[in-house]
Amino acid sequence: MKDIAWIIFISLSINSKNIIPDVFATDVSVYKGEELVSESFIKKKNEDIVLTTTKPYSQSIYFVENKIYIQDDDFKQISFITDQNRMPLFNLLQNTHQFESIECDSAECFVNTSEIPGVSTMVVIKNGDILREISYYSLDFRHYKLKFSNFVNETDNISYTPPDGYEFIKND
Repeated sequence: MKDIAWIIFISLSINSKNIIPDVFATDVSVYKGEELVSESFIKKKNEDIVLTTTKPYSQSIYFVENKIYIQDDDFKQISFITDQNRMPLFNLLQNTHQFESIECDSAECFVNTSEIPGVSTMVVIKNGDILREISYYSLDFRHYKLKFSNFVNETDNISYTPPDGYEFIKND
C-alpha cells in the first residue's frame, strides 16, 4: 500500500509541474503545416495574457480576468468574447493541463495527458525555463507549430482599459 501511495505521489508531482511558465514575454511565429500564418508578441502573467499580432494583420487580444477582448485599431472596434474555447491559443498557454515527460534530443519535451479543448495531441519543447516550441494537432488533424524567440521569464502587469471612442461588439 505504501508503494502505491508513493507511485501516485510521484505521478502527481510530475504531471502537476508547470510546463508553461507563469510569467513570460516572447515573440512567436505560428505555422500551419509549413506555412507561416501569424507573427505575434505574447506577454503572460499568471492567467492574464496579451497577444499582439503583426501578421496577417495588426490587432491586440487581451485575456484578462477570464474575459477576452479583441482590439482592432484600424476599425476602432473592440470585440468581447466570454467563451475561452473560441481562442485555442489561450487554452494552450494555461497551466491547467497535465503533461508527461517524453524522450527528446537536447531539450525537455512533454506531451499532454489531459484533454485540451480543440487539441488532439500537443508537445511542448523547452530548454530549462525557456519555452522553445509548442506543436499540436487540432481535432480536424491540422498541424500547428508555435516557435518562440526572444523568450524572457518576466513581463509587466497586464490589464485592459478600452481606448476612448472605440465601438464594442459582443461576439458570443
